Amino acid sequence: MTQNLSRGRLAGSPDFPQAAAGTFEPAVTTLTPAHRVSAVATLVQAFTEDPVAVHLFPDPADRPAGMAHIFQMGLRYAKRYGQIDRIQSVGAVAVWIRPPYATPSRGRLVRAGILTTPFIVGWRATRRMLRYEHFIESCRMQALAVPHWYLFCVGVRPEQQGQGLGAALIQHGLQRGQAAGVPCYLETSNVRNLPFYQKHGFRLAGQWQPPDAGPPVWGLVAESN
Repeated sequence: MTQNLSRGRLAGSPDFPQAAAGTFEPAVTTLTPAHRVSAVATLVQAFTEDPVAVHLFPDPADRPAGMAHIFQMGLRYAKRYGQIDRIQSVGAVAVWIRPPYATPSRGRLVRAGILTTPFIVGWRATRRMLRYEHFIESCRMQALAVPHWYLFCVGVRPEQQGQGLGAALIQHGLQRGQAAGVPCYLETSNVRNLPFYQKHGFRLAGQWQPPDAGPPVWGLVAESN
């Protein structure tokens, strides 16, 4: 589900402490409970036209609430089993899952709120979500069967794109993986994202087509050395 929505120069602001003359580096911090609602809003805005979002919720009227539910579950899961990074209050968010929790167990999904899904998005969308989740898990195991950090999603508010925020979040996460000596993994269904991720240290590890006419999936791996 991962999405890149940021590239280009870094813009000066209070969240960009000066690193050298004429340059700025965005400050990456951990998401706090007070910013969780804003983080969900950021991700919903970032993923409005993402191919996976369109596949899961074909009706645009259903998409914001459906994606909000997915991201709420993702944040709950990552709070227990991963790391949530943010920049500029919550203008940019990255949700990482640490090894060995990249493949969720039934119990962990229940704690994240999966049992409420049919009542929020309906049974048809729930079935699409479960089929898609099962599919990308099988793809991930083909691409990388060793413990890894998993980038569940990264998103930047539309008005803050083009400032390098997504790149900063990705590099921050890659450093975490390198320090732990484990690779990082992500998948995307937007072919336009591939050059960006490859520029920032990922290599293409596989391409798959879901059996139910869903969007293609590209898996990418960043090694730990």
